[in-house]
This record gives sequence, structure tokens and C-alpha cells, in this order.
Amino acid sequence: MILAWDFDGVLVDTLHECHQSYNGALQELGLPGLTAEEFSFERKTAVQATDFFAQYFTRKSGDTNHTPEKTEKSFEQNRDVVLKLRDAYHRHRDAHLEADFDNNPVYPGVVKTLEKLRQESQRMAVVSARDDGSLKKYLRVKGLDGLFDKVVGSSSFFAKSHLLKPLQVDSLKEKNVWFVDDMPAVLFSLQDHVRLFYAQWGYGKLDEYMASAHPGAGKPKTSDVTTLKKPADILSYIQTRT
Repeated sequence: MILAWDFDGVLVDTLHECHQSYNGALQELGLPGLTAEEFSFERKTAVQATDFFAQYFTRKSGDTNHTPEKTEKSFEQNRDVVLKLRDAYHRHRDAHLEADFDNNPVYPGVVKTLEKLRQESQRMAVVSARDDGSLKKYLRVKGLDGLFDKVVGSSSFFAKSHLLKPLQVDSLKEKNVWFVDDMPAVLFSLQDHVRLFYAQWGYGKLDEYMASAHPGAGKPKTSDVTTLKKPADILSYIQTRT
């Protein structure tokens, strides 16, 4: 079994850097940025960069009650500029992360939990939509690189299900993957792929996501996701795994 951790909002608090990068992308295209409070609100609901910027245009119209349908409609209406903003955002993210490590702290309790898991010979990975080079540099600077067997990142814009595949088919030969993420929409999109853990200390809000989810057959089941209130909570699950 391998335990995979998301990076942003799970291992590291990068809200400051993401806000800088978001506004940097908007400024490149001559658009006004968001306040820290506005950005924090958006970060709770957006799944990926295209959602961020599609929601930006619904916000400009005065509507902050985001739904998947509204986000999709806004994306279709603003496709070209949203894709340009997405590309600019990812360029800014890599630059800001490497230039300002101190403003992107590891969450409390993460290091001790990782060290304990490593002592118990638990294999671990980092899985993120960030560029692998930036991830590896951050982990090396923070002294965390020796705690992970693999770092899976991408400068392309793949879904997490795609990024998790190397853990299931490469030299690690792992078919049993446990994944920790803070974004409920990401977790529920992976229900058929891995065992899921929700990092309550991150940016996403499970209760808000469930309240806005569609009723009916497509509504996600919280029973499919285990909530972790703090990083160390994963230890008891690892110790009792079968």
C-alpha cells in the first residue's frame, strides 16, 4: 500500500502564494484582482484553475453562489480568456513558490506525522498538479524529500485520477493507494480509484460542498470519504489496515 498526499492545502499552506499567482494572472490580461477574502472564498469551491477563472466571471456579474452548471456555462462563454488565465496562473505559481518558501509553511503536525509513518516503513508519495521540479525543490529545501518514495506532478492539466495512475502501474507496483486531499470535489471524483481521506485543515469545506451538491443518483456519499481532523489522525488508520 502507498499513502499519497496532495500538496496544496494538505501538506503545505500555499493560500498566500496561490492568491498572488491568481491576481498576477489577472493583471497580465488587464483584469482587476480579488482581495484575500474574496480569493479564499473562491478557493473553497474551485476544483482546478479553469474553475477559478470561470467563477471569476460569474463573480463579476454579482453572482457568488457558484454551482457546477454556472461554472461550466461561464467557461464556455469565456473559454479563450479562461485558458489564457489558467496558463498564466500556473506559470506564476511555480515562480512564486520557489521565490517565497517562507510564506508557504508546512502545516502543523505534518512533519511529525510523516516521520512517524516513515519510521513504520510506510511508503508515501506526493501527488499534485504542480510541476515536479517545483515540488521537489520545495521538499528538498524543507528537508522533506527523504520522506517520500515518489513525487508525481505535472505541468499539464490532468485530473488527479490521471496523476495517481503512475502509483498503480509503475515500478512501485502499488494497486492499493490511499489518497489525502482537502478538496471534496476532487475526492469524490476519485471514488472508483483509491481509498479517500479528507483533510479538514485545508481549504475545501466538505459541509459546504455537500450542501451545494445535486440531489439524486449523482450525489456523493460522505461514507466513501474518511475525515481527518489533523494529520496525525491517519496513523490509526495505517496501523489497522488489512
